Amino acid sequence: MGRPKKSALLLLAAVLTPLATGLGYVGWTELELASASERSTCDVLGVSAGEGEGEWQPSVILVHTVAGERFEREDRGPNVASASEANALVEGLVPGARVPCRYPAGKPSLVVYFDRSDTPARAMLAGAVILAFAIVVALGWARRRPT
Repeated sequence: MGRPKKSALLLLAAVLTPLATGLGYVGWTELELASASERSTCDVLGVSAGEGEGEWQPSVILVHTVAGERFEREDRGPNVASASEANALVEGLVPGARVPCRYPAGKPSLVVYFDRSDTPARAMLAGAVILAFAIVVALGWARRRPT
């Protein structure tokens, strides 16, 4: 078995590029959410604990005002195994309630209620870097291959 053809390498790079970009974007956003440290007070607009793909995920729709500008966002909590666990995470949250919330410095539109670990975000970013490396290698090989 010889080296891959130039067209196969270019196709590989074309497929991996959007995957790496998407993984990097989601990882970066999750890292920002995990680093939310600016305190604020939010009004709860809605609460749910919905089921999806065999797990339950609590969510809360928050609204807060920073420097006279209103920001609204749905914050999704961690996936949990049961409805009772999801409901426990949103216990006491009712529309109209005022709750403490946080946002990353300079990004009040990314308001969060649920605590997050930065480990999954870092794993996504590492995956994006690995895919980017694979893209560079594939393009390098394709450049050296005759047509």
